[in-house]
Amino acid sequence: MRGVYLLLVLAAGCAGTRSPESCPLIPYCDAPCCGPSRHCESHVCEGVEWFCRETSQDHWAWQANLPCVPRPDGGSDMLPLDAGPTSCGPNSIRVGGGCQCTQGYVNQDGLWPNGCETIDPACSVVNCSKCPVGFCGQNAECRDNIKCRCISKYWLNKDDNWSNGCETYTATCSPTNCNDCYTGFCGIHADCMQSNCKCVVTGWANCDGVWERSGCECFGTCVNGQCQ
Repeated sequence: MRGVYLLLVLAAGCAGTRSPESCPLIPYCDAPCCGPSRHCESHVCEGVEWFCRETSQDHWAWQANLPCVPRPDGGSDMLPLDAGPTSCGPNSIRVGGGCQCTQGYVNQDGLWPNGCETIDPACSVVNCSKCPVGFCGQNAECRDNIKCRCISKYWLNKDDNWSNGCETYTATCSPTNCNDCYTGFCGIHADCMQSNCKCVVTGWANCDGVWERSGCECFGTCVNGQCQ
């Protein structure tokens, strides 16, 4: 009887041992086995969407953020992972047999022939890691993957328009004349006050003497220019 029970468990497609070969699972999540009966089915686990995909002949697995794609012939069935669309369209790249949008773009209509046709709605000057490369404009960068900033003290975004970046040259910016500097010049935990860079967060100090990009980098005591 024990042998018959074991055969029944294996035939069910989800072995009692829940091994990857017989029952591919999402790590650390309560989800069903991935197999032919769940082809292209999705399951959300801790904010990540997983898709049951055929990764090779007779092998199935849950793939994170890799949805199935419609067949080129317009059929309602879906392609396996290793037979993705022949073209991913503009603003996208081919990854692992599927398509993926390049930085700053989303495939809003779900179709790949026209690629990732829409700029990510999350893109902004204070969330520029979600924006297309070059979003911050000329003489500018996406600083720390968060905010658009001028590349150096010699440039200003005087018109507050990031589409043309930091368009104005300045030769008078300095830590003791920061009113002539770009916004955020004084660095982390610091601000420009009465045209002087000063620490504005309790406990933080400028220890290395550098303000731009460095700011008040030391949480503690400064000894001979070193943070202790």
